[in-house]
Amino acid sequence: MIPPFSSAVIIPVPAAEALVGDLRRDLDPSARRGAPAHITLVVPFVPAPVPQTVVIELTSIFAAVAPFELQFHGLGRFERTLFLTPAPLDEITALIDALVRRWPEHPPYGGVYDTIVPHLTVADDQDPALFESLTAELTPGLPLTTTIDEAWLIESDQHSFWHRRAALPFRATPGA
Repeated sequence: MIPPFSSAVIIPVPAAEALVGDLRRDLDPSARRGAPAHITLVVPFVPAPVPQTVVIELTSIFAAVAPFELQFHGLGRFERTLFLTPAPLDEITALIDALVRRWPEHPPYGGVYDTIVPHLTVADDQDPALFESLTAELTPGLPLTTTIDEAWLIESDQHSFWHRRAALPFRATPGA
């Protein structure tokens, strides 16, 4: 669980809500604490409240990014987590790398993992025996294709509920 007064940089994926929104509210604690369907870029990030200078810098970083198409074509698993797998990963990885280069003191997931696997969590901290039935339920809704055109800076309050602090639109021209 993320402690109060944390922040994160995420890519919201509203197009996934129809497929996984209800499941996430039941099976993903972050959804019950206000996090939308998303791909995490960096968590924990700068302690909340994030200084306005950081928000301005994030806005500038993401303004240089062109919107891109993302497809969720299957499901993956960690030990107690089921997730949608996005492709291609290049754009997501580039965004994570840019944030880590600028704020190396805030690596993804606190630097606990050697390899970062971009994903959209469906069920977290759940019994893996549940994953077969969830996979059968979700697979007919795939692939899911959407355009990604912004990131969000979110902050957790004193009760560890997430709130959007800033939308960070991608403003570069695609293909430029």
